[in-house]
Amino acid sequence: MLLEVQGLTHVYMRGTPFEVTALQETDLQIKKGSITGIIGQTGSGKTTLVQHFNGLLPPSRGRVLYEGRDIWEEKTLLREVRRQVGLLFQYPEEQLFEDRVYDDVAFGIKGLKLPPRVEEERVKRALNRVNLDYRAVKDRSPFSLSGGEKRRVAMAGVLVMDPKLLVLDEPTAGLDPRGRREILEEIRELHREGGLTVVLVSHSMEDIAWLAKDLLVLQDGRIILRGTPGEVFAREELLREAGLAVPEVNRVLKGLKEAGFDLDTGIYTVEGAEAEILRVVGGKRREPH
Repeated sequence: MLLEVQGLTHVYMRGTPFEVTALQETDLQIKKGSITGIIGQTGSGKTTLVQHFNGLLPPSRGRVLYEGRDIWEEKTLLREVRRQVGLLFQYPEEQLFEDRVYDDVAFGIKGLKLPPRVEEERVKRALNRVNLDYRAVKDRSPFSLSGGEKRRVAMAGVLVMDPKLLVLDEPTAGLDPRGRREILEEIRELHREGGLTVVLVSHSMEDIAWLAKDLLVLQDGRIILRGTPGEVFAREELLREAGLAVPEVNRVLKGLKEAGFDLDTGIYTVEGAEAEILRVVGGKRREPH
């Protein structure tokens, strides 16, 4: 098991009149090579949870294990975990600050005192992994890039550390549909090409359905559902009680089913729904002229 959380509880401002329990006795496992989605309403504890994965927050109670060892066991282990668990926050482009893309991406490895050629190769590889041309962008100001490009530069700044686990908190927030799709496709390719383990926090049921293989649902600091996206989205009533909904495309399929079409309503992605509708109506997608 790559990462495991045991009985994790986190209390903010403990012992004050403003004390808030954000997580309560949470248990979970992240398998190596998996893509895990975490969903829940604002305030459900999602961001607090993932900030424990690389030790940004210490547990009030419970343990976080990385490859079987408690990450708070010793300082050297905690430093290593912070290199191997990359965390990308919501709107990461707001954290860009260097004058050049190269310097922003390289910032995380400067302390490693690598030879210049090795540093350059790692920056180049990180940018290439997010589909940015190294020569075209390395000397540009990050602030001259589009929103999607800035997001990818920020992601490259995490990937340059060669993490084993990539944690993404709302990676598509604020992007247009094209930018959203590009980011999601790059995340999936990162997982495919090197077996990178991914944790995706999102409000978008469509993003989660398309990308995640395992899914956790948080409500009031507790995990109330876990399973595959199909298993979780099938619990529609419980999701509604948690303030969530199934992907919109599933509601379309159910509407067509009620209208008399013999459709499989256990589908939650646009691609799957398209294939199912074409199967039932016996049509073919028209090619653009």
